[in-house]
Amino acid sequence: MMRRGGKVSFSYEWEQTPSNDDGECQYLKVEVEASISNYHPEVITQRNGDPGWPAEGGEVESIVVTMPDGSNLNPIPGKLYDELVERAVEEHYENGG
Repeated sequence: MMRRGGKVSFSYEWEQTPSNDDGECQYLKVEVEASISNYHPEVITQRNGDPGWPAEGGEVESIVVTMPDGSNLNPIPGKLYDELVERAVEEHYENGG
């Protein structure tokens, strides 16, 4: 059964590196929009006994992070990118994707 890809949007509180003397982290609320490809699950063998195929798709194809001032964050730092990809996939499939 194929799962439909699509777009997902959500707000994310991005933890910033401590910039003040007390060492407290600051949070910056950003808006995220991601595009996710269609997902085709793995099939080990077909009903007629022929070999199946591996799982395909379900990945984040593109991701845009909009800062509070309206500008886009580009490039997206590696750790933040990984967190947003994980969250985008969760949001997409939790909302019926």
